[in-house]
Amino acid sequence: MGEIQWPAGYVPGFSDNFCSNEVIVRDLAVSDAWPFLVEAARWPGYYANSSDIAIHGDKGPALELGDRFFFKTFGFPVDAEVVECVPPVKGQPARIAWHGWSGEDEQRLDVHHAWLIEELSGQRLRILTQETQNGAPAKELALARPNPMINGHQDWLEGLVPLREPQRLESSTEAGRLTCLASVNHRTILGARITAQPIGVLVGQHAARSGQP
Repeated sequence: MGEIQWPAGYVPGFSDNFCSNEVIVRDLAVSDAWPFLVEAARWPGYYANSSDIAIHGDKGPALELGDRFFFKTFGFPVDAEVVECVPPVKGQPARIAWHGWSGEDEQRLDVHHAWLIEELSGQRLRILTQETQNGAPAKELALARPNPMINGHQDWLEGLVPLREPQRLESSTEAGRLTCLASVNHRTILGARITAQPIGVLVGQHAARSGQP
């Protein structure tokens, strides 16, 4: 299976925070999932923790390498730049990743959020999303229980999986036949479901404890 390609300074284990979420599903192709991920304007339609998406420079609808964009998530206004974009090609994983940042000075948060989508044997599709974070807010988030990043990104995956282009939907019951073979949450214990707490709340708590306004 493929792995995320990490830039210097964002390698898991050396960053201030890391989260990983993954699903493997049956009867779904890379080309089914890719448009719903790379076209950022679609995110709020299936992932409630995203809003106010805007791609700068009158670009889009699909994100491309070097594109700058803005969105809100977890209570944060985030500026971002696409630093990796590999559209679907038979025989290799599709990839997209962006560097996102929010806040200033001691409250600045920098993240590398990467996605990998690859077809497996048996007509299965694997979707992996991982994020590393740096900065004081990231250190606080790493200690948060429940973990908002793990839960939020799992919701993103679970919203993405049932989707496909309307013209590819052969019947009204086809989406219901999609069977989730594996849903891996690397920091959920014994399959317990946890409710996410908005990051903005946690960062506010960090600022209050550190004496920052």
